[in-house]
Amino acid sequence: MMNSGNTNDHHHKQLLTFIGTTPNIGTTICALATAYRIVEVTERKVAFLCMNFKSSKLHQYIKLPAAQATVDELLPHLRSGSLTSTMLMNAMTISPSHPHLHVLLGNRYREMAEYFSDEDIQLLINTAKAHYDYVIIDCNAYWDNAGSLCSMQQADDIVLVTTNALSHFQEDAKSWFGTMSHSLGLNNKNIHALIIRQSKYYSGFTVQEIEDELQLKVIGDVQFPTSLFASLDEGELDFWLTETSEGRNWLIGLSINLLPQQYTLKKPRVWKSMHTLWQRKVKQSLTKAIGDHDR
Repeated sequence: MMNSGNTNDHHHKQLLTFIGTTPNIGTTICALATAYRIVEVTERKVAFLCMNFKSSKLHQYIKLPAAQATVDELLPHLRSGSLTSTMLMNAMTISPSHPHLHVLLGNRYREMAEYFSDEDIQLLINTAKAHYDYVIIDCNAYWDNAGSLCSMQQADDIVLVTTNALSHFQEDAKSWFGTMSHSLGLNNKNIHALIIRQSKYYSGFTVQEIEDELQLKVIGDVQFPTSLFASLDEGELDFWLTETSEGRNWLIGLSINLLPQQYTLKKPRVWKSMHTLWQRKVKQSLTKAIGDHDR
């Protein structure tokens, strides 16, 4: 159904796109957490662009004022081709805990999702890449808008977020991503799968079974801690990711796996140690999955 291609090893990777198979499964949370981790381990300037044009909740997760700029406010400048790096920077929200992380909030008006063209999104991406070292895009699970389509086409790496529910990794994935990936020219992209376990009490399908269905390599198999859900309700995701013991270490291994080779790690011994631990956990998960599958 889908293939994970290889890009040129000498290509300077700069754009990572997250997209979900299904709405409201936690794609935004994983994408933003990855942005936090990459800033922490590299100290690079990172732009986080919310291309969730239909159901963005990012402003609620990090408790931002209603007057904060959103991507739809840039549409006139995108349409006229006049967007500059300064305009984009002024529209960005600076993370309260990570000054190197700048966030562009998603579209406020659902009906405006169809107003963005491929050219608009291309200009936005190019402007971000010109000013920031690394760009992470969070798309929604709907493929019928330029934000999602162009963000995937322009990406160096794509993370397809799904869950261990059959209706998500099979039916939802087939209904759009499996059908559209070839048409969009994604077969030569580096595409990874990220599984979100819906509940630690529900085993669902194994990693191996999900990989076989998606025909993609699973880069991570994660759960959402209970404390994370509480932080979302209270608009304290920034605090959870940076100040709590669970949040500080969440998705570190995944983020290092996704880093371009040209980036060096700050405190390499610490991060590499955590990366090794992450790889061991993934390997144990895969080994268990294969054993369960063979029984």
